[in-house]
Amino acid sequence: MTLAAPTPPAPEPESDRREAIAFMLDAFDAGREAGIENRALTRAALFQSIMHIVDELGEEGAARFLRTSAKGVQSGYYSRPDTVN
Repeated sequence: MTLAAPTPPAPEPESDRREAIAFMLDAFDAGREAGIENRALTRAALFQSIMHIVDELGEEGAARFLRTSAKGVQSGYYSRPDTVN
């Protein structure tokens, strides 16, 4: 039996995305205030994010999404303007 590839979700509204980013920034601030190192916070957040992406898109869909994300990293899409070489 062949399963159909999951349909990618519709993009979230910009306001939802901004609100979600604000929540994540608050969580990072709280973690740092609790003495958790930034490296541990980022890896934990990435791990949880990937788990949710797999739940949403399935393993193959998540792998495609992450390959595209890797290209974004290489192109500077995720770099902060003050840290771009």
